[in-house]
Amino acid sequence: MDTFWLDPPPANDPTASTRLWDAVIAHLQPASRRVVRPFRRARILVRTRTDVDIVPAVWGLVPSWATAPERREVASRYRLLDAELVPGSSVTGDLWAAIEPPRRCLIPATGWTATGSCDVLAFVPETTPVTFAGLCNSVQVDGKAITTFGVFYRSMSVHPYDGTDVPVVVRVEDRARWLRCSPAEARGLLRPPQLRVVARTVRRNTNIAEVLYGPGYVDTEG
Repeated sequence: MDTFWLDPPPANDPTASTRLWDAVIAHLQPASRRVVRPFRRARILVRTRTDVDIVPAVWGLVPSWATAPERREVASRYRLLDAELVPGSSVTGDLWAAIEPPRRCLIPATGWTATGSCDVLAFVPETTPVTFAGLCNSVQVDGKAITTFGVFYRSMSVHPYDGTDVPVVVRVEDRARWLRCSPAEARGLLRPPQLRVVARTVRRNTNIAEVLYGPGYVDTEG
């Protein structure tokens, strides 16, 4: 996953009933589309000792052990968290195991982009917005507490995902549970996404070197 975005809420129907989680997420939705890239801010839902709070956070998880000079590199590495490896990882396992309060979070989104085997694709779930499963941590920067987060993913080769890293989506009925349950129970919620999505190509990339090594790569061996 390269970016994600959150769209404005639909026009409110005062005669319609609204579920509590729908109202919470609508409160987070911006007045115009907000695209979030690595190292940029988003508003996420976190569990505190007494409640669930909305906090601004930077995309790119920085564990407490990271020193100031290496924080940007660490944040880039842990903006996406492998759902198979992270719960038992010696690197992020302490954050996963935290229970007072849990360091798991929810990241609202309407869609996301990801680089596949050759193309950059955009994915929009048929029912939006959704909430990604995440892990967060607060670090001190120049005496100020900054919340950082990473998004759990699973690599999916089946159509239409084309080998992309797909964010783990927490179902509406599991959102409160994800924020409050034990680490062992939460691990069972890191299941492969089972939602219907609309996918489209936003950029066709025929340069395999660029796919592998990033834009601007020049082959000096030729």
